[in-house]
Amino acid sequence: FHYDVDGWCDSCYIPAGEFAMGAQGIDNPRHGVSLSPYWIHKTKVTNRMYALCVGVGVCSAPKPVPGAAVYTDPTYADHPVVGVDWEQANAYCGWAGGRLPTEAEWEKAARGLSAPTFPWGEANAACELANIGGCETSTTSVVAHPRGASSFGLLDMSGNVFEWVWDWYDGTYYANSPIQDPPGPNAGIYKVIRGSSFESDFSQAPSALRHYGGLT
Repeated sequence: FHYDVDGWCDSCYIPAGEFAMGAQGIDNPRHGVSLSPYWIHKTKVTNRMYALCVGVGVCSAPKPVPGAAVYTDPTYADHPVVGVDWEQANAYCGWAGGRLPTEAEWEKAARGLSAPTFPWGEANAACELANIGGCETSTTSVVAHPRGASSFGLLDMSGNVFEWVWDWYDGTYYANSPIQDPPGPNAGIYKVIRGSSFESDFSQAPSALRHYGGLT
């Protein structure tokens, strides 16, 4: 998960303004959204970063994931943390002085002002751009694919691991959401998940795709 945070040197500034959010799917019709300016962390939260929060007693340890590296193994310190549910992700962001980005904030950071299909533009997904489609058998460093960066400089917005965002999921929300700083639905059953993982098919690389999952 990426998170909003004000003023960190390893964060990217996203200027105020409108962008075209969504595509033409059933739950993501294309529509204009205007956002206030914000900062968002350049990479996904790493094992090293999350371990600091666990070490001070604020965050709980990730759930074991079969086949995944132990998050305290220094060999994988710069890999994205896995086995973290929405509540854990939210707790980390608060400890780090930020918050989870809204779905609209995540998508603008991933697509930029021109809103191309993929973070890097219109070129089809490929192994040199993202850890997706079986290019790797597991996670990779969060800085391993600089060629796949978004126009705002964010890395891994496609591939490696999925990401939690702030919003509750509602398949009809786009049709009724406010144009300015949409906060997401007031309640729901599932939270929105964005991005894709190393296990995702290349067809899951587009930035406008929406997924959802339970809080835990």
